[in-house]
Amino acid sequence: NKLKWAILDSGASSHFLLVQAPTQNQRTATNPLNIKLPNGSAVQSSHTCDLDLPLLPRQARFGHIVLGLSGHSLISVVKLCNAGCKVDITDIK
Repeated sequence: NKLKWAILDSGASSHFLLVQAPTQNQRTATNPLNIKLPNGSAVQSSHTCDLDLPLLPRQARFGHIVLGLSGHSLISVVKLCNAGCKVDITDIK
């Protein structure tokens, strides 16, 4: 179920979420972000929100809902690390 899963993205500047992703405190974006997708097209965020992951530090939960995402939500490694989280990536076979 793509709504329950997200891709951990080391290149994402923030968390970018599907419209149907589990979130809290959705707010209309007052300064929408322009986001360039891997295929070269651009989309815009519509709302800000908090990830529904209460065990993460508060500053690590803020994200953007993006109407143009169709595959999976993207979770930013940078945002997690800047909030004090430790991200351990290992080789999986």
